[in-house]
Amino acid sequence: MSTLDLPTTLTKEIRWEAETAGMSVADLVGDAIYHYKLVLQRRKINAEATWWNSASSEIRDIYQGEYVAIHCQQIVDHDVDRAALYDRVRKKYEDAAVLITPARGIPTLRILSPRLERL
Repeated sequence: MSTLDLPTTLTKEIRWEAETAGMSVADLVGDAIYHYKLVLQRRKINAEATWWNSASSEIRDIYQGEYVAIHCQQIVDHDVDRAALYDRVRKKYEDAAVLITPARGIPTLRILSPRLERL
């Protein structure tokens, strides 16, 4: 077992939270780190999705009908088979947050008018 040198106020707060939750300090800290990492992964996935959604239609059209894997705002792999792509991404990037999304083109918006004209 190893020790950390933390401010006394933080140590007291951690112990109090663990006691209140009926868990050990180690379990509380482990849970807190796990949830912190989830938040970071969600932020990264959201950033990757924002990047992909703002990509030009020329880039998106290249991968039309496939799935793309995006990591650090780069397309790192693509495939028509989502499961095969997922397996390769997990093998290469392990637990890193990598967005896998359908490579649909930019949707065309069609607005229909309900106005009728007389002939």
